[in-house]
Amino acid sequence: DGRTMIETLTSDQVESAIILFSDLVARNGRHALPHIGLATAYVLRYDATRASATPDRAALERAVFHASEARRLDPSLGQAWATYGFVIHRTGD
Repeated sequence: DGRTMIETLTSDQVESAIILFSDLVARNGRHALPHIGLATAYVLRYDATRASATPDRAALERAVFHASEARRLDPSLGQAWATYGFVIHRTGD
């Protein structure tokens, strides 16, 4: 379960969640929940590098994309909006 992987907050499990959610999005990208999981995993990947000399900005950009996509796919889903807000906060907006 991707959510369980994310909740461990360990780098290895976050990377496994990225693989899992990426596969789900590739197989059925019309549902918001896999995009939410992927956005969350990507923002956690970014957070792990935020204090380094070269933060993983690409992971943050992917998180923004997937959070935006989740919101577009299901604008009535509160979790999509919450994830979008969390991700956008990391961008400084």
